[in-house]
Amino acid sequence: MLGDSDDPPTPSSNDTSPSLSSDKSSPAPSSDKEDTSLNSSLPKSEVNFAFGPQDWYWIRCGPRWSFVRSKASSWDDLKISTPHWVAFKHDTGILIGGDDDEGGGRVVHTWNEGHLVRADQVDSFVKTRDAYIRLHNWISDQVQKDPEKVRQVSISIGPKGSYFARCGTAQTSYALPKDLENSLEESNSYPINIALGKQGAWIVLFADGSRDWNLRHIYPTLAATSNLSDNTDKPVFAALNPYAEDQYFVVTEKGSCNYRTPLSEEVQKMTDTYMRTRAIRDGSSFSHTVTVGGVPKEARYTPNSWLEETRTEAMLAKFRGRVALVKRRDVIFVGAVAGGTGFVAKIAGIPTLRAFGVAASAGVGAAMTMWYRDTIGSPNL
Repeated sequence: MLGDSDDPPTPSSNDTSPSLSSDKSSPAPSSDKEDTSLNSSLPKSEVNFAFGPQDWYWIRCGPRWSFVRSKASSWDDLKISTPHWVAFKHDTGILIGGDDDEGGGRVVHTWNEGHLVRADQVDSFVKTRDAYIRLHNWISDQVQKDPEKVRQVSISIGPKGSYFARCGTAQTSYALPKDLENSLEESNSYPINIALGKQGAWIVLFADGSRDWNLRHIYPTLAATSNLSDNTDKPVFAALNPYAEDQYFVVTEKGSCNYRTPLSEEVQKMTDTYMRTRAIRDGSSFSHTVTVGGVPKEARYTPNSWLEETRTEAMLAKFRGRVALVKRRDVIFVGAVAGGTGFVAKIAGIPTLRAFGVAASAGVGAAMTMWYRDTIGSPNL
């Protein structure tokens, strides 16, 4: 059951539940001062994606598209009419931000009541729980129910209670991998998006277009692409699955959505529609790579691709219709030949079994004639 209270349940002890680990590192210092002059110039992504446990996920493509698949599929009680982002806290709940029914901004922190924790993991659970509470409080203080500020939030929750959140240029983090912390300290730009994955893997995208990453050989499919390194269409959003290896979601400046996930067909159609719309709206051309069910696919999007494909699909549909009509007529013709021959044979006094054989032979002959017409005798071959 989900609740929107900041008072989490006291953990129950059960030795058979999954292990929850924690990080001994202390929370990284937060940057609460926001440089509002830079907010309008920060790169933004119209697509937001969050991986959850047990193949749950949340996705938003532009202002008109959203799709949810998780135990939190019914969020009516959260009083959020339009969600802008979601972060799964593994099995303990979610953080979600969006617009309420009155048009104001709202951030909700939910807890799964009755979540069981192993007896030897209670201390680490409490540490992680407290870190999530601080995260929710920090975001709430930053947005102050301002819907525009809620839209500016970028959040990623990784293994061992690690997280990164940004609201405008203000940011906070906890238990980040050491090499990621070094990358943040060495950069002269603001991080706009951080992806936290399994075994300390990470991606960071900076406001100046630079990026850094360490996939730790956990995401080889992504490493084999140019999705992160391409300077002609730089990434503006990235997510790594912290629950499963080699699953990711990367969005570029031009709107290309590149991913390897167990997404449903409905979500694939959603991203396809979004990319076609972006290509037409912006007059841009870009490639898109996706791996679903272990099968890699690549497509090219241009301002005219939708129109061209629509015409092609219409022509194919018309062609298939004509082929189906011809086949139906052929079947009728074969049947008529066979039936007519059998009727004439019977009138001529030929015994029934023989008449049947003559009819069958005539039908086969007619079918062979049409096959010759459609293949050997076709002028197009």
